[in-house]
Amino acid sequence: MRPILNLFLISSLISGCSFNSQNDQSREFIDYIKNARANQKPLDVASNYSSVLENLNIKGYDLSNINLSNVQIINSSFLQVDFSGANFQNAQIQNSKLEASRFVRVNFESVNIQGSSFEGSVFDTSVWKNVTLIHADLISIAFKVSTIEDCSFKDSYLDKAVFTQSLIKNSKFKNNSMQTLAVDNTQIANNVFLGVNLSKSTWNKVKLDKAIGSDNDLSSSKFTDTTLNHFKLPKSNFNNSTFKGGSIIDSNFSNSFFVRSSFDKTQIQGCNFKNSYFNYAAVNFIDSSGMSVIYDKANAYSDPLEANLK
Repeated sequence: MRPILNLFLISSLISGCSFNSQNDQSREFIDYIKNARANQKPLDVASNYSSVLENLNIKGYDLSNINLSNVQIINSSFLQVDFSGANFQNAQIQNSKLEASRFVRVNFESVNIQGSSFEGSVFDTSVWKNVTLIHADLISIAFKVSTIEDCSFKDSYLDKAVFTQSLIKNSKFKNNSMQTLAVDNTQIANNVFLGVNLSKSTWNKVKLDKAIGSDNDLSSSKFTDTTLNHFKLPKSNFNNSTFKGGSIIDSNFSNSFFVRSSFDKTQIQGCNFKNSYFNYAAVNFIDSSGMSVIYDKANAYSDPLEANLK
């Protein structure tokens, strides 16, 4: 994996730009931006410049408030760029890099992303809606106070991604690598997870509501004051994970693994753990000392756990 890019050299965003390769396409595009701003004209790229941006190499430039709706971005690189206030509605981003850049109050609606990278970029107070993302790299991307809705993430990398005070709903994640995820004060509702690697992730004060899927890896993860409600994630791996506080309510984790996992002050109610394994797990919360973990009306059939329920 290549090294993580340094986020936001703010001075370079403001002071000017540089080109990794000073090709004609890059110079012409920057000339268009400069002229439009000099004449106080809106940066409507599709209408006033071109509906296709190809082979651009832009670094450290201010493209705030640019309108890239209905634009195809192909084989281009935008590094340490300020896209604040930009509109990407109906854009297509193919085999391109929009890395270590900032996206504040950005409209990312009905965007098609294929084979592209947003590594190290930050989306703040932005909206992703109806976004289709395939074979993409979102490593170390951050979403702050943002919404992800009706989106599809497939065969992509979101390792070390950060979600803070955000909403993720009605979206589908399939065959993605999302290891070492950091999720804080975020609501995640009505999503599908199929074959997703979420291992070594941290979940702090997260509301996880109504998820379905199977064959997911959440091993070596930490759940703190987090609610899992109406989850249907059979055949999942929670080995070596810790649950502290929070609750697991009306959920199905049948045929799953909780080996060497621990539960501390977590409420567990109305759950199905049929044919799951809790070997060496800290499930001694139903004992004479009255541990504060609640295990109520659950279907627990694995031998190691069943011994603690008697």
